[in-house]
Amino acid sequence: MSDQRFNSHYALGVGLRPGCAPAELQYLVDTLLADSTIRAAQLIGVATWAKRGSAPALQALAGDLALPVITLDISALAAVDARVLTRSPRVRQRLGIDSVAEAAALALMDCAPDSVGVLLGPRRASLAATAALAGHAPTVGATVSPGLA
Repeated sequence: MSDQRFNSHYALGVGLRPGCAPAELQYLVDTLLADSTIRAAQLIGVATWAKRGSAPALQALAGDLALPVITLDISALAAVDARVLTRSPRVRQRLGIDSVAEAAALALMDCAPDSVGVLLGPRRASLAATAALAGHAPTVGATVSPGLA
C-alpha cells in the first residue's frame, strides 16, 4: 500500500468470539461507521487477531465491505497494547492484551512508514464482537509494529 493511502484513510479493528453471527458483526460495524461519519470506502482493511481471521462473520463483513482481512499475530497486538483505550479483564486473562479490536486497528495504521495509529474512540461492543477505528497521525521516527501475519 502506498503511504498516501494511509494518510487519509482509516483502519477497522475487529475482535470476535467463535460463533459470532455475521449479522451481529455487520450491524456493529455499520453503527460504528455511521456514528463516526467514516465511509466504508475510506477503510484500508479489516484487521484482527490471526486466530480469528477465517471466522465466517469476519469473512462475510470483509466481503460486504470489499476489504482485505489483515491478520495480526499476538506480538503485533501486544506491541500497541499500551495505547488502547479499553481494558477488558477477560481478554487480558485470555490473550495478555486488553482489546483485540483497538490493538488491531492501531497495529494496521502503524504499518504506514513514519506514522503511528491513533484510535478515534473506544471500541464498540456487542455480545460476541467488538469493533474500533484508528486513523493516521504522522510522526518523525515512528516504528512499525512487528508481527504481521
